[in-house]
Amino acid sequence: MDAGHPSDGRRKVAAFASEWVAAFSPEGWPPSRRNPWPDSTGIRSSGDTRGYAALAFIHQLFAVEREANDQGLSFEERRIRRGEASRATLDAFRLWLEEMAPQALPKSSLAAAIGYTLRQWAALERYLGDGELVPDNSASERALRAVAIGRKNWLFAGSDAGGVRAAHLYSLIASCKRHGIEPYGYLRALFESLPSHPSRRLHELAPAAWAAAAAQVS
Repeated sequence: MDAGHPSDGRRKVAAFASEWVAAFSPEGWPPSRRNPWPDSTGIRSSGDTRGYAALAFIHQLFAVEREANDQGLSFEERRIRRGEASRATLDAFRLWLEEMAPQALPKSSLAAAIGYTLRQWAALERYLGDGELVPDNSASERALRAVAIGRKNWLFAGSDAGGVRAAHLYSLIASCKRHGIEPYGYLRALFESLPSHPSRRLHELAPAAWAAAAAQVS
C-alpha cells in the first residue's frame, strides 16, 4: 500500500474491492454500488475488521493487473502472468471465504459479503483464462453513462426489438470510442460494406479489427 494517511490507504483498498465485485464476467456483474465488501470491514458499521483480509486479497489481485499494465504485457502474456500470480491468490481467497463463512453471524454484513462472493465465484475467476478480459467493469459503466444521462431524451425504443437494436448500436459506438475510431465514419463505412461482405467474415468489421487494419495501413 502506498504511504500516506491511513484513511487514504483504506479508501484505496476499498476502491479495489469495488472494482473486484463490480463486474467480472463478460456479461457484467451488478454495479459497484452493490459491492458488499467495504461495509463488511467495519469502516462504517459494526467494528468487525475481519473483512480487511478480503480487501488484502483483492489488493494483491489488482497489484498483478497494475504490474501487467505497467509492463505492457500482451493478452497472452497477461493470461500467463495471472496463472502464475493470481491463481494462488484466488485459491487462498476462496479458502478464507469458506473457512470464514460458518464463523460470521448469519445476518451480518460480513456473511452477506462472503455469500455474495462465493455465489459469483465462477464469474470471478473467468478472467484468468483470457488475457483480454479485465477484472472490473469500469469501462462498461463509463460507456453506459451516456445512455443514463440521455435516456430522458430517448425514453422509448418503440418495441423490445427496437431496444435490442439500440443496444447493438450503443455497443458499436462504445467500441469505436474505445479503439479511437470516429463513430459516424465507421457506421457509414460499415453499412456500405455489409451488403457485399461475406457473412462468415463479419468479425472483420468489428471495431477492434477495423482499428487493427487501419493501423497496419498507416
